[in-house]
Amino acid sequence: MAARSPSSANSYASAASLSWRGRIAGAASARGFSLVEVVIALGVISFALLALLAIVPLSLKTYQEASERTIQVAIVDQISARAQKTPFSQLSTLTSQNLVYDRAGDEVAPASPEAFFSVKLSMDGTAIPSSPPVVSSNLVTLKVELSTIGKPGSTRTFNLHVANAGH
Repeated sequence: MAARSPSSANSYASAASLSWRGRIAGAASARGFSLVEVVIALGVISFALLALLAIVPLSLKTYQEASERTIQVAIVDQISARAQKTPFSQLSTLTSQNLVYDRAGDEVAPASPEAFFSVKLSMDGTAIPSSPPVVSSNLVTLKVELSTIGKPGSTRTFNLHVANAGH
């Protein structure tokens, strides 16, 4: 092993002592969080999490209502397509049907355990806006009353205007 010169040994020792002193001085100036600061931070975080947890039931209810409305609109769209395909002179046959749909918006048998929505259809002549109003024999309003089975007050009404397309 090569011998160190006295000047290099001294510079090494002084660098080590500076480094050691620097760490000690840095450790004294860099302190951690006090217990009071930690408790306050935990209180703020707890309050924020509690507020977020409080809105979870509301957001789930809103999501469920939005999903049901989306399915209801899809059901009305199916009924509209069925009305468009039905000859105009036979539209009244739609009103005699008892339509029942499941949670996904698929038509099911009325006695099915999957039944979730029920639909009541009615039809009347439609007045064409004019002065005085004129009732047209080539235009009817198909009133769709859609309700959730077992949920009183859930009935929503949609009006479909069906024109005589010549078939």
